[in-house]
Amino acid sequence: MQRIPEGMEIAVADEPLEPSQLLNQETMEEAKISGIIRISGVCLKFDKGRLHCRLWV
Repeated sequence: MQRIPEGMEIAVADEPLEPSQLLNQETMEEAKISGIIRISGVCLKFDKGRLHCRLWV
Protein backbone atom coordinates (compact mmCIF):
# COMPACT_ATOMS: atom_id res chain seq x y z
CA MET A 1 0.00 0.00 0.00
CA GLN A 2 1.38 3.37 -1.02
CA ARG A 3 0.82 6.57 0.89
CA ILE A 4 -2.00 8.76 -0.45
CA PRO A 5 -0.94 12.43 -0.49
CA GLU A 6 -3.16 14.98 1.23
CA GLY A 7 -5.27 16.96 -1.23
CA MET A 8 -5.56 14.09 -3.76
CA GLU A 9 -9.08 13.40 -5.01
CA ILE A 10 -10.06 9.78 -4.34
CA ALA A 11 -12.96 7.39 -4.96
CA VAL A 12 -13.61 4.17 -3.03
CA ALA A 13 -15.42 1.60 -5.20
CA ASP A 14 -16.78 -1.93 -4.80
CA GLU A 15 -15.15 -3.05 -8.05
CA PRO A 16 -12.06 -2.06 -10.02
CA LEU A 17 -12.52 1.01 -12.23
CA GLU A 18 -10.31 2.44 -14.95
CA PRO A 19 -8.96 5.95 -14.30
CA SER A 20 -10.58 7.12 -17.54
CA GLN A 21 -13.99 6.19 -16.08
CA LEU A 22 -13.36 8.47 -13.10
CA LEU A 23 -12.47 11.41 -15.34
CA ASN A 24 -15.85 11.28 -17.11
CA GLN A 25 -18.30 13.22 -14.88
CA GLU A 26 -21.38 11.42 -16.27
CA THR A 27 -19.87 7.97 -15.63
CA MET A 28 -18.80 9.05 -12.14
CA GLU A 29 -22.34 10.21 -11.26
CA GLU A 30 -23.86 6.96 -12.58
CA ALA A 31 -21.41 4.93 -10.46
CA LYS A 32 -22.34 6.95 -7.34
CA ILE A 33 -26.08 6.51 -7.94
CA SER A 34 -25.75 2.76 -8.57
CA GLY A 35 -23.64 2.31 -5.43
CA ILE A 36 -20.44 1.17 -7.16
CA ILE A 37 -18.63 4.20 -5.72
CA ARG A 38 -19.21 4.31 -1.98
CA ILE A 39 -17.11 7.34 -1.01
CA SER A 40 -15.49 10.12 -3.03
CA GLY A 41 -13.74 13.29 -2.01
CA VAL A 42 -10.38 14.79 -1.12
CA CYS A 43 -7.84 13.03 1.10
CA LEU A 44 -7.57 15.07 4.30
CA LYS A 45 -5.16 12.73 6.09
CA PHE A 46 -3.61 9.29 5.55
CA ASP A 47 -2.09 7.18 8.33
CA LYS A 48 -0.17 4.08 7.26
CA GLY A 49 -0.06 1.64 10.15
CA ARG A 50 1.58 -1.75 10.46
CA LEU A 51 -1.63 -3.79 10.29
CA HIS A 52 -4.04 -1.40 8.57
CA CYS A 53 -4.28 2.08 7.08
CA ARG A 54 -6.61 4.97 7.92
CA LEU A 55 -7.91 7.46 5.39
CA TRP A 56 -9.79 10.65 6.22
CA VAL A 57 -11.93 12.00 3.35
